[in-house]
Amino acid sequence: MAKRAIVEKDSASVVIEGLAEFIVAMKKANPDLVVQIALANQAVGKAIVVDAKAKANSIGWPGSAQLAAKTLGSSKSAKNAMVRLGGKRAPFALGTEFGAKRYKQFAAWRGNQWVGFDTGVGYYLHPAVRESWPEARETYLKTIDEVMRTSFPE
Repeated sequence: MAKRAIVEKDSASVVIEGLAEFIVAMKKANPDLVVQIALANQAVGKAIVVDAKAKANSIGWPGSAQLAAKTLGSSKSAKNAMVRLGGKRAPFALGTEFGAKRYKQFAAWRGNQWVGFDTGVGYYLHPAVRESWPEARETYLKTIDEVMRTSFPE
């Protein structure tokens, strides 16, 4: 039985039959694939961090969002693009991103107001993720095209 990859967008699932087998075959054809995908993921993560920091710095309320944005970072992984926020240096970071109902030092709660991919949660990080999707998609498509050309030259 073929393994299935499930991609969720707008609460709908898209099942991609054979994706896991395709990735295994590509790794065999070109071992550099994992490195190339990890670099693409890192580039997407860095672009999101830059955009999120700019959004946090433009928020009108006092400097807690700007302080939290200093903790934004990206990681290199072959499985996905990762962005981190907060940690020990800024335990208040999630409050600056999602707001709060109880604590008045944060903006209004936006933590679970999912309306669709284009609207909803977050003040700076999640909007940056939503806005970066078209560029991220192009980065991945270019990377896959390059890997396919080097793996299967004409």
